[in-house]
Amino acid sequence: MGSLKSFFKSDLFLQVGCVLGGQLARTGLGFLAIIMIARLLTVSDFGLFSIFMATIAIGVEITGKSLDWALVRFASEHIDKSKKKAYQYFKSVFKMRIGVSVIFLVLGLALAEYIAEVIFQHPEYKAPIFYACMGTIWMSLWWFSLAVIQTKELFLLHGIINVSNGLIRVAAVGILFFYNIQELEPMLQAHVVVFF
Repeated sequence: MGSLKSFFKSDLFLQVGCVLGGQLARTGLGFLAIIMIARLLTVSDFGLFSIFMATIAIGVEITGKSLDWALVRFASEHIDKSKKKAYQYFKSVFKMRIGVSVIFLVLGLALAEYIAEVIFQHPEYKAPIFYACMGTIWMSLWWFSLAVIQTKELFLLHGIINVSNGLIRVAAVGILFFYNIQELEPMLQAHVVVFF
């Protein structure tokens, strides 16, 4: 029982609490935003919004979310002993993410119409795919920044940034909700701006 009590008083518990609490808050706020979006949009527009979110999820994985785990693993080993080596990891992962994100963005924008009309056979999918490709580059860089913060063991800042992102998203959707803007395009644009 004593070891459990000491765990709850440890720095590790506080650090895990900051990261997990921030992620839970961001997820909860994101869920609230989705409820607001579902109330604003028609069923068909909400389906198109879902295409947007799914494309971003795929894009973030393609543009290197797994690189973040490698960054935290390898750069954190050197952050105290050899900052130069740690920053080489940061720089390398950043360049890889930018390179892959730009390729994803260019291909996505060039092929959005083809993907919508030929593959899905729904021309109305073009706008969600188009905006998702733009949002992916910003979302990818956002995940990278969180990985850098986690590598530097700034766990409280990590939690604060997660909560802030959720609050900004709810505020952006809240503004659209307040003004009763029920079109899909402003909703997609708001999400791209939030990721930026």
